[in-house]
Parts: sequence; structure tokens; C-alpha cells
Amino acid sequence: MERSISVDERMKRAEEIYNRRHRVNGKTNTINITKSKKILTKKLFIKIIICMIIYSIFWMLKYSDENWNKKINEYLSTNTNFIELGKSFYDSIKNALSNFNSYIVNISNEEKIEQDNSTNSEVIENNDENNIETQTNTTEELNGIGGGETTEEIQPESQMEKDSKTIKENYSFIIPVQGVISSRFGPRESTQIISANHAGIDIAAETGKSIVSATDGIATEVSTEGDYGKHITITNDDLTILYAHCSELLITEGTNITQGTEIAKVGSTGKATGPHLHFEIKFQGRLVNPEYIMSF
Repeated sequence: MERSISVDERMKRAEEIYNRRHRVNGKTNTINITKSKKILTKKLFIKIIICMIIYSIFWMLKYSDENWNKKINEYLSTNTNFIELGKSFYDSIKNALSNFNSYIVNISNEEKIEQDNSTNSEVIENNDENNIETQTNTTEELNGIGGGETTEEIQPESQMEKDSKTIKENYSFIIPVQGVISSRFGPRESTQIISANHAGIDIAAETGKSIVSATDGIATEVSTEGDYGKHITITNDDLTILYAHCSELLITEGTNITQGTEIAKVGSTGKATGPHLHFEIKFQGRLVNPEYIMSF
């Protein structure tokens, strides 16, 4: 049988339990509060360090670019988001480095152009003094946009100018086909199809568009073979004109041709990157820039 407990004993036991729990909770709460204070202090310290680093960088870049000032003012006038701020800073540094690299490349290109111009000026002066009118010994591939592998010797410009003057005085020319000049005469960037030097000009036009003879003459070659694809050569005394990469040939070899006669249609046969007419002029076997003779 249980012993009866008086009211005083119950109150005493309740006080003891309360005091015991109070001491334990008090100790636990103190530990938790201490830990919280340490964590908050650590976070505050980290934020202060990050802010000091960021504002130091802003201060260093303050006078370098007006855009930086605008960005700094925007960030300082709003609540700071360190993640977005970091991304923006990274993008800005990346753009700055990219612009710097472009600046260096442009300077290098300008210096190279100046050196090339200086070299070219010296060569021209020497040619004028010595009246150099001989052919160059170096031969390189000359073809249309993907024209043939034929190599020809480029004449000094003074000789080419003389030839073009003689041609204009003795022959009549018309435009063989209306279109856009896609590659001009002379040096150009080469590929597996495109040669380093261009023996004529390329006139881009739609496939099947009519090509007419630019001059009178005789069709000395009408061929479908070689890198020029379907092509025609028309000769008039010392003048020879090549029409290359045609899709269809409308005349036969040996035919007398009158200026303006339809002789072929535009195509992309042979080594070509698209439909066009490769138009090439020679005088006494020397290449002449067609644009010295006609305005396209």
C-alpha cells in the first residue's frame, strides 16, 4: 500500500524538480546562445572582409571607365546581392580582357600594314627608277572561284597598264553577263578550291543566265574538261578571252563570233564554289585585269 504524501512534501518535491530542470535548461540555453553568437560573429566578419575586398576593387577601378562608376552607383544605391555582384564583376573583367586583346591585335595589324606599305613603296620606287617591265619569275595558281589549276605569270603593273591601254585603243568591249563581282583580279585568300592569285574576275549570277561574247573573235577552244569545267576561249589577233565554269556551251570550236552573241550560260562546273562566270583576258599571252578595261 502506498504511503500517503502530504501536501508540503509534494510542494517540496515539485520545487526540487523545477529547480533541477531550471538549472539544466539554463545551462543548455547558455551553450546555444554562445554558439549562436560565435556563428553570427563569424558571418559578420566574413561579410566585412568581402565588402572590403569588393569596395577596394571598385575604388581602384573608379577612374578607369565611366561605366564602372555607373555600376558602382547602382550597386551602392540598392541592397547588395553578392552573388549577382560577383557575376557582374567577372563579366566586366572578361570583357575588359577581350577588349584589351582586340586592341593589341589591331595595333599589330596596323604595324604590319605600315611595314607592308613601306615595303611596297620601296619596290614601286625601284621599279620606276629602273623602268622594270619584265615578267616576274614566280608563278602561282591562277583561277576563278575554284577555277583551273593553270599557272600564269603576273606582269608588273606598268606593263599591264600599257597592255590595257593598247586593248582599249584597238578593241571594243561589252559586259559579258550582268551580276555581282564575287572575286577580283590578283592575290586573295586561298583554299583547297580557291587559288592564291586570281587570273581574272568572277561575276556571280544565277545558273542558266545568258553569257554573251564581250568582243568579236573566233572560238579557238570549246571544252568541257579541266578545272575550268565547261569553258570557251575566243581569240582576236593578240587578244584572248576565257569564259569558264559555264553550265551550257552554245557554240562550237572554230565559229566566228560577233560581239554580243550568246555563247554560253552561267554555271558552276569544274572547280567552283557557286554559279558564276570566270572572265579572263590576255594580251600577247600576258594577263590583264578586266577592270582596267571595263567598268563592272
